[in-house]
Amino acid sequence: MERAIRHSRGNFTQWQLSRLRSECGYARQTRGGNGDGRPPVAPTPACSNTLRCSTTVDERHQTSHMCSTGRPMADFQSEYEDRIRASSSLRYLNDDIVIEILEVMRHTGGMKNLSLTCKWLREICKPFIFERVTCRRPCNTNKFCERLPRTIWPHIRTIHFQMGFAYPQYDALHQGPNFDASIAVFRNMLQQMPLLHTVFVDRQFSYTPRWEVFHAILSVPQLRSFGAFGPFESIDQLVPDDRPFTIAPLISFSLNHPRPYRQLRPAVPSKVEAAIVTDVIEQAFGTLETLTLSTEAIPRFASVLSYHPCTRLRYLFLEGVQSALTAALPEPIITSLACLPVLETLVLKLIADCHARYQPLWPASVKAELPWKSLRVLTITYPHSDDQIFVHLPPTLSSLTLRCWRRHHVCKTWDFLLDEISYQWISPVSTSSELLAISARAQSPHIKNLEIEYEQDRNDAEFLNFLPVAFPNLEILTIYRYRMLDAGDINVEELGSMLAPLTRLRVLRLYLDYADHPKPLWPLGGIDHMGCAQERDVLYKTFQAHADILSCALSPSLEVVCFLRRVQSKHAWLPYRAITGAGGQRKARYNASALRGYPISMYDDDGPNDATLELPN
Repeated sequence: MERAIRHSRGNFTQWQLSRLRSECGYARQTRGGNGDGRPPVAPTPACSNTLRCSTTVDERHQTSHMCSTGRPMADFQSEYEDRIRASSSLRYLNDDIVIEILEVMRHTGGMKNLSLTCKWLREICKPFIFERVTCRRPCNTNKFCERLPRTIWPHIRTIHFQMGFAYPQYDALHQGPNFDASIAVFRNMLQQMPLLHTVFVDRQFSYTPRWEVFHAILSVPQLRSFGAFGPFESIDQLVPDDRPFTIAPLISFSLNHPRPYRQLRPAVPSKVEAAIVTDVIEQAFGTLETLTLSTEAIPRFASVLSYHPCTRLRYLFLEGVQSALTAALPEPIITSLACLPVLETLVLKLIADCHARYQPLWPASVKAELPWKSLRVLTITYPHSDDQIFVHLPPTLSSLTLRCWRRHHVCKTWDFLLDEISYQWISPVSTSSELLAISARAQSPHIKNLEIEYEQDRNDAEFLNFLPVAFPNLEILTIYRYRMLDAGDINVEELGSMLAPLTRLRVLRLYLDYADHPKPLWPLGGIDHMGCAQERDVLYKTFQAHADILSCALSPSLEVVCFLRRVQSKHAWLPYRAITGAGGQRKARYNASALRGYPISMYDDDGPNDATLELPN
């Protein structure tokens, strides 16, 4: 065999030679020679120990040779072709490996094209292609069921009804003689989706889905996560007092409202909203782990919580109006939410309206112990320096956020509209002195992620110098700093020297309220003011220069420096990666993907909303 291989070496690649030796008698001869780029011709077989044919097999003339075993060589050729075909197919891979490949393609694209190659791959791709379904146009139930063929029901995990129930004149789920039949079809369809895990109802327009719609969704036994985005007070519906149905054992429940800028909603929940919150808390209190509520639903939540404690609740998000929360909770939060023993995340995003009466989470007059021994994330809007919560922070706390909601720079930018449109909300941003007092009480070596938003005053330098003392092990630091009236920009070199003792700092995000920062575009027309492009170019050069300064001044542990760019609707962080150049000199280079892998977003969460910000008449 070796002599035959040497005789035909010019027609074999190195890989083919190794395969020939390992297969003991399989020879491979091609017309195109070695490395001509053509597809290989089917191999010429040989017997196990002796090559009975020493001539080259031509594609146009192939004769049947017999090996020493008496089997036709065509059988060996067919067997080898099958083995090569199997080794180059996805079928040859382990099922787990194929799923890993599809998981990668889910985020990089190409899943649909791959599913069109063959029936086998289409069946494998179905769970990835049809796992999430979105209904964006209003339709009645029958049409919706027609759009979802029964063949894909076993693969659906998430359904997002976006505008799906917006217009009653088009939707049989609101009115009409066929309402009972439609709701029955709708309920039956959902219950026949064995993998259905999550349902979102996004109601952004003028009509609220009827109670029976929520009834059908929440009673699906396999459902584990439900989210509804309101508001839900547009129509007055009759909700029966006796609602005999079983809520699914939900793990996550969200009932929230998009908060408009032009006005504050009254703290009166609709009948549908009150019924949903009451039924979910009463029946799913033993399984809920994540809960998101607006302040309009807090009264129902607090009343139910008094006799149905959510002992498994780990993540609680409350958003809305400060005065509504104060009115809903006659007692401070530290006592009202004391029946949540395993709470890990508490996020309070509360607008400070002109009628707000600030109520600390833990007033000094309340004698209690911290009920949240496992608290890891705490977000407080407009913190008070006398709040006792800062003295009793648990050692498990790793993330602390002291902020405004909405961001204070939104209030400063659109302040000329606030008086004319009467938004009814204010922004009592904290000062350097107030945060200095809070930091002195909350100092902890366990906090790794800190976000602060404040306005400069006479104690600004003292506060910034104290930050590394109060929180020495910070890894991510976000600072929104606003200048005093008629004050100049901060000296970035001094800022770097004050934060240099943070030896573990990896990411620094800054909004420094530059005096020459160009204003965001007009919210409704996208109209740019004169010279905006030139101002942006100057601002980007400032970002680059300050990133270079901070890369040199801060600890070598620093990896990314970010500056906030205020744009029309979403304010984005511009990341600069700190690198070491020639000669050991530290500098920064813009890298759009530098924040990947960090538990932070590329975007700030407060930009003017085009759909809700109106011009004065």
